[in-house]
Amino acid sequence: MHIHTFTLRRVFDIQPLHQRWFRSTTDFSFETDEGQRVMAVQVKGHPRPQAGDRITAVLAKPDDWGTLLLWHNTTRGETHRNLVQPVLMAGLLLMTVGWAGLSLLGHAPMPWVLLLAALFSMPGWIRDERTLRRARQQLTPVQVA
Repeated sequence: MHIHTFTLRRVFDIQPLHQRWFRSTTDFSFETDEGQRVMAVQVKGHPRPQAGDRITAVLAKPDDWGTLLLWHNTTRGETHRNLVQPVLMAGLLLMTVGWAGLSLLGHAPMPWVLLLAALFSMPGWIRDERTLRRARQQLTPVQVA
């Protein structure tokens, strides 16, 4: 996990993508105060990056912006995370457990596809939550300073 803190010198090519069934994303490119140019960064939600904003970004791999985990704009106080949403996972798990309970009682047939989807997605969700926790722990000193 790698943390980059920088000031945006220039932001360009901002393209919000609104999706009906999935969380919307925003694609944009920027140039930092050190002169580094980063193209086609994708952040979930609707961040509003502007020139002069102080940013702290957490990347899973060094200098690979495709592995962006967390985007924190310290100027505006916005935080956007590029991880599986816990509400979605909790809903899927709760629905699967409820259906499994009804199936065991003989009231409803068990949809095995739903059970398999929940079981196969749990490790990724657990990994994302652990990564987010570590990122927040590392970001805490940066935000206070």
